[in-house]
Amino acid sequence: MADIRSYFHRTCRANAEAILENGFRDVSDSEQSASEWRGVWFSDSPTGAPQNIGEATLEVRLPSAVAELYYWGYDQGYSEYLIPAAVLNAYPRTILE
Repeated sequence: MADIRSYFHRTCRANAEAILENGFRDVSDSEQSASEWRGVWFSDSPTGAPQNIGEATLEVRLPSAVAELYYWGYDQGYSEYLIPAAVLNAYPRTILE
């Protein structure tokens, strides 16, 4: 049986509602990296997402083996993941209240 865990993404409320309706979309940048990255930032803690980035936290439950394929690093007490939108959109998502 797969080890299903929760992973979290912070954003503003309007974006969270759009994601619930339409799914995640990849973003890309080259910040903090020598090459361009593409995906959606997640953490393994609901408080792990950067502060002041938005008032809504989305939760996606997926197999930990899937998330580990996109492990980015460990920072400030939580693990970060850069997961492609196409992967995330295959799993249910909810807004934490």
